[in-house]
Amino acid sequence: MIFSNKNEIEKAINLCIILNEEMLELMSYADDSNCNIGAVVSSSVELIKDACELIDNKSELAPKCSELLRNHANSGILDGFDWEDEILEASNLRSE
Repeated sequence: MIFSNKNEIEKAINLCIILNEEMLELMSYADDSNCNIGAVVSSSVELIKDACELIDNKSELAPKCSELLRNHANSGILDGFDWEDEILEASNLRSE
């Protein structure tokens, strides 16, 4: 994933969070036996993780994105899904 600037990284993370919330709400009443909804959420989580790999922990973007992701993971919508742990792990960003 290539982002031309830091604003695009933040936008991508925000869009993925919105997408996750909408898809998980849909999953609560729609038949996902063919796993299409789950695949969208998985792809969104992967995009979040890829975006976080590009954020330097020392940048001003790091705490903002970290807080966004922690809030998303702790919102309850991801309860019972492995994606919650993946989002929390991504919220730690990189250690370098």
